[in-house]
Amino acid sequence: MMPHFGQCYLDDINPRLIEDYQGKRVKHVQPSSVNREMIVLRFLLNLAIKWDMLHSNPFKNVRFLRVDNVQDRILTDEEVGKLLRACNGHVYPIVFTALHTGMRLGEILTLKWSQVDFEQEGITVVITKNNRTRKIPINAVLMAMLKDLKVKSTSDYVFVFERSNLPVTSIKTAFNKAVKRAGAPHFTMHSLRHTCASNWIKGGVDLVTVKELLGHQSITTTMRYAHSAPESKKRAVAVSERLVREDGGHYLDTLAKSLKPPVPQIIRKHKVAAVAQLVERRSRKA
Repeated sequence: MMPHFGQCYLDDINPRLIEDYQGKRVKHVQPSSVNREMIVLRFLLNLAIKWDMLHSNPFKNVRFLRVDNVQDRILTDEEVGKLLRACNGHVYPIVFTALHTGMRLGEILTLKWSQVDFEQEGITVVITKNNRTRKIPINAVLMAMLKDLKVKSTSDYVFVFERSNLPVTSIKTAFNKAVKRAGAPHFTMHSLRHTCASNWIKGGVDLVTVKELLGHQSITTTMRYAHSAPESKKRAVAVSERLVREDGGHYLDTLAKSLKPPVPQIIRKHKVAAVAQLVERRSRKA
C-alpha cells in the first residue's frame, strides 16, 4: 500500500484513486487482504484529520471489497462428528489430522514419517516459503491414529492410498463428497484449520501460542480466528473498568497523547508516508 499511496499528498487522495488501487490490487491478492490495507490507510487519514493535516476523509464514499467468508466457517461439535463419519478411506485420517493440528492441507499431504516424533509426541512442519520449521504437539487420539497408520505403512509419506501406497496429492473431490454427505454446506478444507484454531482459543490457549502453532507471521492474522464468547467480552470490559478506575484515567491520557505529533506541523502539503512515520515514531516512544 505505501509504495502506491506513500508519496501522495493527503489532499490529492480521492475516492476514485482509492477505488483504482482496489481494482488493481485485487488482481494479485485476496479481497480480504486489500480490505486490511484499506483499513490501515483509513486509519492514517483519520489521524491526519485529527492532527489538522486534512479536512475530510475520502473514505466516506468508498466501499470495502466484498469478501467470500466460506473458508471462515467453523463447524460445531455435531458437524465435526458428521463430517468424520462421512469421510471414507484416505480422506478420514487427513481430515482428522487437520482438526487436531490446524495444519494446512499442503503441509498435511507432504508430511513424512521423518517429521513425526513419536517419542517427543510432536510433528515438525517445514515451511517452504522461508525454510523455517514449527513444532506441533500430538495429542493422545491423534497419536493413536498415527501409530496405526505407521504399522501399515511402507512409504516415506504419512498419508497414502491404501492400495497403491502412493502419496495422496489431492482430496478435493472426495472431501467435497464427504461434506455433501455430512450436510455441511459452505465448508472447505481451510475451515478445518479455522475450526481447530477457534477451539484452541475457546479452550483458553493464548493468541501468541495459537500463532506459533498455526505458523502465522503476524498475530493480526491469528486474531481472525478469535471468536469471543459473550462471557469473555463481559470479563474483558470488567477488567478494563477496574484498571481505569484504579489508574485514575492516567493510562488513557498517556495513550491519547502518544498519538499526537511530537511538534505542531505548519506545512501546507502533507504526504501519507509522513503520517505513517509519525505514528511509528510515537509508537516506539510510547
